[in-house]
Amino acid sequence: VTHKATLGEIVDLLNSFAEMPKTLTIPEIPADSFAKRLYSTFLSYLPKEKAVFDLKMNCDERGSFTELVRTIKCGQVSVNISKPGITKGQHWHHTKWEQFIVVSGCSTSRLHLLLFHNRRHRALEHLRQKRQ
Repeated sequence: VTHKATLGEIVDLLNSFAEMPKTLTIPEIPADSFAKRLYSTFLSYLPKEKAVFDLKMNCDERGSFTELVRTIKCGQVSVNISKPGITKGQHWHHTKWEQFIVVSGCSTSRLHLLLFHNRRHRALEHLRQKRQ
């Protein structure tokens, strides 16, 4: 397999790979691309002290939140540790889609729909009563 790339493109790719521990952003790399092969080669030559890096754990009285990685098109992966009885969230995102996995303990999640609140509130209440 032969790939064509300018020296400038190679330098840009290598710089983006080197920045990953700081930005936590996984570069978009199409399968079977030059970038994928270069990234694999880059990783194989990293010294151990550059292959392992600390993550920023944001802690407060409620628990902690740590961002592991982020992607350009698909959001982020993070770990959220909550102490028992704690409420987190209380904010909204305009375009964010989130999934939660409870690894230990139990959790209650509530979704507040801000648009068409009355109509949706009645529909959600109907569903809640139906489950009981």
